Amino acid sequence: MSSLIHNMTTKQRLVLCYVLSCLLIWGILLWGNSYSDVVPVYLAAIVAFPVLIVLVGSRLLARDVQVFNSLENRLSGLLSDQESQFVPAPIMNSDQPLILAWNRLAEKLVRQESLEVLEEKLCCGMNSSSDQLSMQALENLSEGIVLTNEDGIIKYANQAFSTILNIANSNELNSKVLADVIPEDLFERIPDLERMIRANRPMNFEIVMGNRTSDGVISVRTRRMVPCDQMLLWYFSDITQDKLANEMRDQFLSSATHELRTPLANIKAYAETLQLDDDLDVEEHKNFCNIINSEATRLSRLVDSLLDIKQIEAGSLSINRHETDLARLIDEVCENVRPQMEQKQITFNVTVPPKLSKLNVDKDKIVASLVNLLGNAAKYTMEEGEVRFRVEQVGTFIHFHVEDTGIGIREEEISHIFDQFFRSSDPRVQDIPGNGIGLAYTNEVVELHGGQILIQSEIDKGTQFTVQLPIQ
Repeated sequence: MSSLIHNMTTKQRLVLCYVLSCLLIWGILLWGNSYSDVVPVYLAAIVAFPVLIVLVGSRLLARDVQVFNSLENRLSGLLSDQESQFVPAPIMNSDQPLILAWNRLAEKLVRQESLEVLEEKLCCGMNSSSDQLSMQALENLSEGIVLTNEDGIIKYANQAFSTILNIANSNELNSKVLADVIPEDLFERIPDLERMIRANRPMNFEIVMGNRTSDGVISVRTRRMVPCDQMLLWYFSDITQDKLANEMRDQFLSSATHELRTPLANIKAYAETLQLDDDLDVEEHKNFCNIINSEATRLSRLVDSLLDIKQIEAGSLSINRHETDLARLIDEVCENVRPQMEQKQITFNVTVPPKLSKLNVDKDKIVASLVNLLGNAAKYTMEEGEVRFRVEQVGTFIHFHVEDTGIGIREEEISHIFDQFFRSSDPRVQDIPGNGIGLAYTNEVVELHGGQILIQSEIDKGTQFTVQLPIQ
C-alpha cells in the first residue's frame, strides 16, 4: 500500500486524501445517528475535515519542497563550478516531468561547459596530461575541427579536416591561411569566406562537391570562440551519406503511392475479367491467375518494406524464436531465389553439410534476411556469373556465406552498407532498381538474434557476406 501511494502524483494523493476524509466524515455521521446527541458529532466532523486536509497537505507540500531544494542545490553546484559532470537527479514519480526536464537541462549545461573548456584549451594551448588527452580526443573525431584567427590563419586542424577535404601534407597546416589550403575546386563553391570570418554570429552552409549529391556534400559551421572572440572555430562534416539516405527515403515514399496502385489495378482488372468473361479457356484462366498471384506478391513485398521501415525507425522490430530445422530453412531460402538466378543464367552453387544443429530463431525473418542477401547477390552479378551459398557450423555458431562474382562494394562505402536507404554511388548500382531497405532490415534481424554480419568485397571481383548466428 505504501509503495502504491509513493508512486502516485501529488494531485492523485490529494484526491485520495479528500476521498478518505469524506469517508471518515460519513462514518462519523453514521455512528452519530445511532445516538441521540447528534450535534457534537457534526461539530467533530466539521473540525476533523479541515484538520485532516491541512495535516496531509502539509506533508505533501513538505515532500515537494524537498524536491525543489534538491534541484536548487544541484543548480547552485553547476553555477558555482562545483559539479563538472552530469549527475541526474533521482526520479520520483510524483514529479517525474519536472525532474526529467531538470536532467535534460543539467546535461545540456554540463556539455556546453565542457565544450567551452575545450575551446579555452584550444585557444590558450594544451600543456598538461589531461590537455593532451583532450587533444587526442580531437584527433580521433570524425568531424573536422579547425581553429583560425580573424585573418584566417590556421592555429590548429585535426586529421579529420584533411581527410574530409582531401588535403595533402596535413601535418603542415599550422600557420597557413585557411583559404590557401582548401582545394581550389572546393574553394570556388564556398560562399564569401572573408564575410564568414568577419561575421559576429554563427554561420552554417553546405558544399556540394560536384553536380550530384553522390559526388559529396560537406557541412561547414563556424562560430567565435567563447573565451577569446578573436578566434574562430570551424566544423567540417561529411554528410554525403545522410543526404543520400534522405534522398532515397524521399524517392521511395514519393513512389510508394504509384507502386501500391499499380499491382492493385492489375489485380482488379484481371479479377474482373475472370469474373465477367465466360469465354476464357483453361490456359487463359491459369495465366490470369498467375498474373494476379505475381502482382499480389509484389504488393506484399512493398507493404512489408513499408512496415519494415516503420519498425526499424521506431526500434520496435521484434523476433519470435522457435526451434527450426536448418535443412528446411535452407531449402525454403533456395527455392525463393532460384528463379532469380535462372532468369540471369547465374550458376547457383549450394554447399550444406549433412548434419547441422537446429536453430532457435525466428524462421520467417531469417529466411527473409538470407533471401535479401542472395537476391542482392543475383541482382548485382552480371549474367552467367556465379553465386555461392555455403553453410557451416563453427563451434556454437552457424555461418551462412553468400559469395558472388558481381560489382563489388567500394571500401569507403562498406561502413554505410547497413544504413537505411543507403545505396552505393557506383553508376552501375544506381542503374539497378532498389530502395536501400533490405540490408538494413537484414542487419537488424541478425543483431536481434545475437549475431553479426561480416563483409569482404573487392571492386569488379565480388562480395562475400557472412551471417553468424548463435545456435541457442
